[in-house]
Amino acid sequence: MNMQPTPTTVSIIIPAYNPGRYIEFALESIRAQSVRPFEVIIIDDGSLPPVSVDAFGDSPIRLLRQENAGQAAARNRGIREARGTWLAFLDADDVWHPRKLERQLRAAEAHPEAAIIGCRAVLVDAGGSVIGAGPGG
Repeated sequence: MNMQPTPTTVSIIIPAYNPGRYIEFALESIRAQSVRPFEVIIIDDGSLPPVSVDAFGDSPIRLLRQENAGQAAARNRGIREARGTWLAFLDADDVWHPRKLERQLRAAEAHPEAAIIGCRAVLVDAGGSVIGAGPGG
C-alpha cells in the first residue's frame, strides 16, 4: 500500500534560548525534510543576541519573541500558536533525519487511533560523530 503523507498538517515548534549557530543546523534539517511542514514556529525565549532567521526566508517560519520564561513556557506558547493538525517538537540544538516527518506521518496514517508518535534519537558530538543512542527501541 503506497501512502502519501500529508505534510500540510505539521507545525514544528522550536523553543530557543541562546541557541547560537546550532539553530541554523536545526533549520537546515527541517529544510532537508522529504515532506514540507505547514509551518515552523520559533519561540525566541529572551535570547541575547536575539534569534535571527534571515537566511531562511524561503521557509514558512514564524519567529515569536518573549521574555525568558523557560523551555516549557516557550514550548507551550508554540502549542497555542500552532495551526497544524500534528505538532512536532525540535530543540534548537538538535537535527532531524531527512525522512523523519515522512516516516512519522506514514505511521499516523497507518494508525489513525494514535495520538502521539515518537522516534529514537541518535546522539552525536559537536564534530558530528555518533556517540550513542537515546532511550527507546
